[in-house]
Amino acid sequence: MVIPFNKWSKERISQGRKFATTRDKVYNEKCVLSVARLPLWFIKQHLWQIEGADSPEEFEMVWREIHRGQFEAEKSYYVHFGEFKEALWITKKWLEDSTTNVIPIKADKNKWKSTTKILSWGV
Repeated sequence: MVIPFNKWSKERISQGRKFATTRDKVYNEKCVLSVARLPLWFIKQHLWQIEGADSPEEFEMVWREIHRGQFEAEKSYYVHFGEFKEALWITKKWLEDSTTNVIPIKADKNKWKSTTKILSWGV
């Protein structure tokens, strides 16, 4: 499954500003280098820049727009660290021209499990 990105995230990926994306499940994509399970307050306070935001407040604002106004600071989510430009290009190409043989890349699940660590901190 390809990681879905909204317009805001796509712009920041294209600008080379977004190297992390926080989700409620793990995506085993080729572009994901590692995954960490962290509480949302920690992500807002410490990872807002690599999420592509200009401030912790912008990160929360964008989060609330995506999640119908919800911001559960104590809830833990999966932060995916990686290079998303290639995944974004592949998805765009696939959607633009379904007659080509370009399809979203999916990492080998067994290989991914052995090479990507899911980290969880008690913060």
